[in-house]
Amino acid sequence: MSEPTNLPTPFDVRDKVCVVTGSFHGLGSVIARRLATNGAHLVLGDVRDCTELATELGGIAVRCDVTEADQVETLMQTAVDHYGRLDVLVNNAGVESWEGPITELDVDGWRRDMDINVLGVALGIKYAAPRMAPGSTIINIASLFGLLPIPTLSSYNASKAAVIHLTKTAAVELGPVGIRVNALCPTGLTHDSYLGRVEGVYDWLDDWLKLAHQHVSELGHADDCAALVHYLASDDARFINAQIIAVDDGASAGTSLAAMEAAIGQKAEWTDDDPFLEAPPVDS
Repeated sequence: MSEPTNLPTPFDVRDKVCVVTGSFHGLGSVIARRLATNGAHLVLGDVRDCTELATELGGIAVRCDVTEADQVETLMQTAVDHYGRLDVLVNNAGVESWEGPITELDVDGWRRDMDINVLGVALGIKYAAPRMAPGSTIINIASLFGLLPIPTLSSYNASKAAVIHLTKTAAVELGPVGIRVNALCPTGLTHDSYLGRVEGVYDWLDDWLKLAHQHVSELGHADDCAALVHYLASDDARFINAQIIAVDDGASAGTSLAAMEAAIGQKAEWTDDDPFLEAPPVDS
């Protein structure tokens, strides 16, 4: 039996014009590399200079503060001016500016998280969508902590929860014009921009995340998220819209056995002599 010919390339993003915000390092740079390696045209936006990375990937760089409307509009228009269209927006730019008890809330840190993490995504959608044709897609990077908040990160948790609902709102509004909007909720990544954590430097959050994971006792990698972005950016994901997809090794499913045993300090197992496992007496 002969092999079929002219099979479509899976997750094909060749020649798609992709804007990635927050692409200077960390997850944003990994996403950019993944898309470029698979043939996409890149426009990299960041408050820092991404020229070196853009040159390496055959794309272009635009200095952009995602909280400034005019700069975000320029970023999107640059993609259209340079490549003739805009197919994919990855709203990746984000920060975690403040940690501590909510009773000691830092107003400046709270506002910074909301401005960059929420307003930045909203402005990206505002200025990208009118420049997109049917079949285009917007991918927002939220967080597991928008679904499952963790103590001491109130502003970050709240901002990422807002991104989740903003994603659904945008999907409902833009669906009729053929633009899909989805969000990723990653957690436990080893790259150096995740919640300010640095590769190889101990952080208590690492231990919690490893315990929370359901089938691997390790942290995830930025590549795990970039692979999903790659899929969502392709036409293979044409029927995926308004979805909030956790990239968390099942941490959002509920308490893992490892976390339960760490909390109680012993193995979590039933024995035959547990009294409540006995059948109740039957009246004769």
